[in-house]
Amino acid sequence: MAARAVPFALAALLAVAAGCSDDAATTAPTRPTGEAPPATTAPPPTEPAAGPTVVARNPYRNPVLDADFPDPSVLRAPDGWYYAYATQGGDGVDYANIQVARSRDLVRWERLADALPEKPAWAADTHFWAPSAVRRDDGRYVLFFAAAPSDAFDPDDPPLCLALATSDSPQGPFEPAPEPMHCGSGSDIDLHVFADPADGRLIGTWGAGGNIVARPVADDLSGFEPDAPEVLLLQGWTSPVHRPYEHGIEGPFIVHRDGWYYLWYSGDRCCENPPHYAAMVARSRDVLGPYRRLPPRRKGGGAVVLGDGERFLGPGHNSVVRDARGRDWIVYHAVDSRRPLLGGGGIRRVLLIDPIAYRDGWPVVDGPSQGRRLGPWTRRPAQGPG
Repeated sequence: MAARAVPFALAALLAVAAGCSDDAATTAPTRPTGEAPPATTAPPPTEPAAGPTVVARNPYRNPVLDADFPDPSVLRAPDGWYYAYATQGGDGVDYANIQVARSRDLVRWERLADALPEKPAWAADTHFWAPSAVRRDDGRYVLFFAAAPSDAFDPDDPPLCLALATSDSPQGPFEPAPEPMHCGSGSDIDLHVFADPADGRLIGTWGAGGNIVARPVADDLSGFEPDAPEVLLLQGWTSPVHRPYEHGIEGPFIVHRDGWYYLWYSGDRCCENPPHYAAMVARSRDVLGPYRRLPPRRKGGGAVVLGDGERFLGPGHNSVVRDARGRDWIVYHAVDSRRPLLGGGGIRRVLLIDPIAYRDGWPVVDGPSQGRRLGPWTRRPAQGPG
């Protein structure tokens, strides 16, 4: 496909894709996150104040958000905040169709009100999964999520469609589109939109029937390009080869680093106690593949980058964020073995972060970490004399 001009307002998305450092001023959040803090209605986003800044980091200890916050996806907005979106839930706060929290430093999080308070009519009786958000060319925000149509709901195996909603603010409220964006022959979930730094193309990747697929997205983020075919990136459920953690794969997230496209993905049983789930990676020289999986680092380990720890189990469904000094961080969920269940008996997945290193061209994560560590480098206003 021929190269084309990149819409200016998608620069933030391209900056993440190409690995640009965080260069907006940040300050510490007003309140550190404790055990299941109440949701709040935050003030409207504002641009960071101009003036001298310094690069600093705060210590962290996992979980950075000790509440059920599954399938996290992170967006850094021009107001200097990181916004994290998560699957429907309400561990200790008002139940939300789409959960959202924000942080200045990825360490201390403030939970906000429901990002999607009004359900779309076609999915009025169902749940909402795996959201992600992108800033559009006109400054508005598009929230992608998955839901099951009410008229086709099967409680044992609900078919899922991809959908979208829009808002003037990254924290919402988002207004859902009247119809789903895409309904395939089975379940479609976990849409992530990646801006290819090579030519500005927007590529949507998602989990489709236990495999990872991709398709170009329209410049205005209103849906997929109508004439563009769907491309199979990785086989999981349909693969004739049995691989650890790949009996059904999901949660794709692409980043571009040093000429490689890294496709992060997860599988395969996230939501049981104990889980059987891990974060994996494959890489390619082209955004649409072919992708080669990480060679096993241990016998039977598959393409796993991040697996079970002593305390945190089933890590995965991650985003990747680059800090102010150019280091990548993985933001992900895991089951805390000290408190694995919600009050109603469901699996409780908390929010964690850890740094990413690269060795021989492949990502390495020393985690899930438990002890006190130094967190990401972020910019904040410099303190004046006295």
